Amino acid sequence: MTSCPACGRTTLGRSHLGRFTYREFRYEYVVCRRCRSHFAEPMPSETLLEEIYAPTYLDEHYPEEAAGHVHNRELQLESELAVERLASLRPGGTLLDIGCGVGEVLVRAQRAGLRPEGFERSSRTARWVESRTGVRVRSGRVLQAGSFDLVHLADVLEHSPNPLELLDGARSVLALDGRLLVRGPLEAQRSLFHLAVRMQRELRGTVRALPPVEAAPLHVVLFTLEGMRSLCRRAGLEVESERVYETHWPASESATLSAKTIVKEVSLRISNSVVGRLFEMGTRNVTVLRSTT
Repeated sequence: MTSCPACGRTTLGRSHLGRFTYREFRYEYVVCRRCRSHFAEPMPSETLLEEIYAPTYLDEHYPEEAAGHVHNRELQLESELAVERLASLRPGGTLLDIGCGVGEVLVRAQRAGLRPEGFERSSRTARWVESRTGVRVRSGRVLQAGSFDLVHLADVLEHSPNPLELLDGARSVLALDGRLLVRGPLEAQRSLFHLAVRMQRELRGTVRALPPVEAAPLHVVLFTLEGMRSLCRRAGLEVESERVYETHWPASESATLSAKTIVKEVSLRISNSVVGRLFEMGTRNVTVLRSTT
């Protein structure tokens, strides 16, 4: 029986996100009625994921970062603050960056006095990042045994068909009394912007049957904060600190008069207000965790 990758429950329903297709692979999103996270059904195979996350993925999705330019200033600031926090938690400590992308965190961590290593599922991607940064980058389907004072995962869990297995692996390489910092999108969490997108999608669906959307299964789990918390508990981790907030993505950071940008600006103001923080409204989380075992 299919269960929610976030909380593990099996009480599921149809998602407003609908059906998708990528090459010969067809999938749709379902919603967990317990934690309200959404996830792809069926999940993509390992073979398909290897194709999707080949080294060309970085060129296609992070061309400016790969070229050394700033594409998203909000996420750049989040990254800088994350490295500062990690360095303050364990000055001079060892750090494993899981899903290290183009290697920005590896470089920043090294400059902050940490001793970083990276991890990528693809050996070709690992070699590319290693040659770009000069920092060792491991590869493989599972994390190898090791011991790190700090582990960092940024924008990784939403890409994994089995985020619990990945988080278990991250905890297994954490040193005694180490810390794990997780950050990424909460694409099903409360926010005005998410509500507007849902209402638009559902309204269109009542007028006519919506055709499948052509898109690769990149974010296969769309977390709520409750879903993320449940996942961490299942992995034997407890929250030490947590920040939920909203960014401009997927709208532009620059001011425009498009409906999307206007709705996003209003949503940002609400989420970052006292009321928004009280109701934990937002689109991203930054969480520091420690092992309970």
